[in-house]
Amino acid sequence: MLNPIYISNSHSYDVYYSLAGKMAEEGGTSGPDKTESLVGYTKLNFSRMKRLEKQEIDLDAAGIPRYRPAPLTLLAITETWCGDAAQNLPIINNIAKQTDYLSLRTIWRDEYPELMEQFLTNGSKSIPKVIVLDGKNSVLGTWGPRPQVLQELVAALKAKGAVDYKEISEEVQRWYNQDKGISLAMEFGHLLQTVL
Repeated sequence: MLNPIYISNSHSYDVYYSLAGKMAEEGGTSGPDKTESLVGYTKLNFSRMKRLEKQEIDLDAAGIPRYRPAPLTLLAITETWCGDAAQNLPIINNIAKQTDYLSLRTIWRDEYPELMEQFLTNGSKSIPKVIVLDGKNSVLGTWGPRPQVLQELVAALKAKGAVDYKEISEEVQRWYNQDKGISLAMEFGHLLQTVL
């Protein structure tokens, strides 16, 4: 069971979106490191989030039920500088808004390192990490930090060794632009079917 303090200290997605927008406008970023590159990523990511807010997701095609008798909370560990968070959280929010039982909440990774330590991906603090919780804060499942097919693509690019961060980022962005949230929606459909 997850400590309820994390839910108490989390933000709704709408608040997260507003905070990201304010940071982007004022030249800020979340987390303790306020480097120029992280500030730049926050600005870039907010523009991506604004664009993705308009993305429509077909729940029926993804196998995501619209109704459920008991609510579920999706707690996303995130930061505004994270490119995968910018690509995925608006899609997850779109999914949640189309159901009567999903609520998306966000919590800062770097403010709660002990929470992040519980949900590592292959030993790393990769975000976003989405934790599916029932009404008693029992962990029913997790997702993240990116769709599995993209995770495998990134691993393959890194395995080449000669590929630098910029090349990987460009390849990841191309993948997101082509996929349009379909892989994420399908994975969420599968995840929700296993916990419902």
